Amino acid sequence: MLESSPNFGWPWEADQTAAQSWKRWWNNTKTVTGQTSSEMFMWYILAKTCPAIDTVLGNKTHLTKNLTLSFRNSTDEVLDIVCAELKFEDQNPSTPRLLPDATALAKDYFPEFKTWWSAIRMKCATQVQVGRHRAVALLIPGLVSHFNSPDKVSDTQWGWIGKFVSGVEQPLPSLVSPSRIKGPLDRR
Repeated sequence: MLESSPNFGWPWEADQTAAQSWKRWWNNTKTVTGQTSSEMFMWYILAKTCPAIDTVLGNKTHLTKNLTLSFRNSTDEVLDIVCAELKFEDQNPSTPRLLPDATALAKDYFPEFKTWWSAIRMKCATQVQVGRHRAVALLIPGLVSHFNSPDKVSDTQWGWIGKFVSGVEQPLPSLVSPSRIKGPLDRR
């Protein structure tokens, strides 16, 4: 993908406030080895394009013949497959795209990722540690789908989001008032 993509520069450049927050979040952590911060964006792309990724993973012939990879049901292998698929699609423009091209990544996907990541950092700062980068990345497409915009998330909902991505196990009643839970098994 990188070989045939236009050079977009550092994607955080246009928003220095978000860029500084991003740098501070990753600064001096064991997690920031190699390309882990870039990998976070790849996990977001994977979650956002999940049906297309499922199609790629389910086509064993395409995986072995075109991508020269195999999928052994390992979560970590999926990012390699996503990168290989992006490269394959860029190098084979006559093949219908399943994943976004570089322009869509820069103009649509990254701005959405940055907006939600920044909102999560502002609203859940103490709960969301860098070691939970994968959980945050995987959650963002679901938040977009449900809320559309960070300003539509209530303070209470931000609290639930923070608890979820923090990885702290909480019993349901501590997150949701039992009086608000109604269901077929409710006998009150």
